[in-house]
Amino acid sequence: MRKKPLNGKKAADFGFPLAQQNLSECYDKGKGVEKDEKEAASWLKRAANQEFAPAQALYGWKLEMGHGITKNTREAANWYLKAAQGGLVRAMTRLAYMYYTGKGVPLDYRRAEAWYRRAARSADPMAKNDLAWFLSVCPDDNFHDGESAVGFARTSLSELKEEDYQVIDTLAAALARAGNYGEAVQAQTKAILAFDREAKERKEMTPEDIAKMEEELNSRLKIYRNQKAFSEEPPKVEQGMKPLMDDRILQEEHMPRRKKRPSAPAGDIEISWHGDFTATAA
Repeated sequence: MRKKPLNGKKAADFGFPLAQQNLSECYDKGKGVEKDEKEAASWLKRAANQEFAPAQALYGWKLEMGHGITKNTREAANWYLKAAQGGLVRAMTRLAYMYYTGKGVPLDYRRAEAWYRRAARSADPMAKNDLAWFLSVCPDDNFHDGESAVGFARTSLSELKEEDYQVIDTLAAALARAGNYGEAVQAQTKAILAFDREAKERKEMTPEDIAKMEEELNSRLKIYRNQKAFSEEPPKVEQGMKPLMDDRILQEEHMPRRKKRPSAPAGDIEISWHGDFTATAA
């Protein structure tokens, strides 16, 4: 049976970007219309082309993931940049993550930090959490700042309505980076217990996902018990990526170049990536 067209389609046809974004979501979910990812991407692009930051970020996400459209991380980064320059916090953190992983753009920890810092000045507690994680576990130890990371992580935790295992996990990493290993062990233990509670409520998590996260959390606990800090491994970057010519975040944030620090003690251990951002896609 053919579904009736949505009332909002008239507004979308008239060019209202929010209506176009809403219509895109309807096509994604098959709500009131036949499910059609390609049509969803088409309507979302119309909204994004009108400099509507939420649609720009969502369209970037579709390009990055290849949902209803050919995957193109380079174009995704461009759309995240547009949305970030429009003030959308989740686009700032997503673009920062792309710089952090060398995905769609060249690997660039300075730009990653700059975008994380801009996002962290917002009212979004998870943006502060993202910055704290970066300052705690960046593969390049020249960007480590344990004391600042602890402050951002504690602020993030205090601003959340409910405890989030990811933020507690970040606080533990920050405490360890600051040399407070006893507190790091306590925080990481708390993060594991919080995840156990949350995992029972997260229907979207598969048993494999749960097992993987439990392994990551427990591996960090062992590191802190050995009085060591945790660092992520350098990412496998996408080759041939070029800088985003319109990204002037370094100049706007007056980001200094990091001075080289002495090599980290041999005891510091590197383990694979923590979890993805959220957009909180952002």
